[in-house]
Amino acid sequence: MVSHEFRTPLAAILSSSDLIEMYWDKLNEEKRTSLLAKIKYQ
Repeated sequence: MVSHEFRTPLAAILSSSDLIEMYWDKLNEEKRTSLLAKIKYQ
């Protein structure tokens, strides 16, 4: 069983990456880079 400490950040990363994928074409390069960095360092 995965502990709560891992599931919560993982859920945030997965939902963030899903949103980025959905709106990729609408995001400018600066926003893409910023959002991907947030996922990377979360």
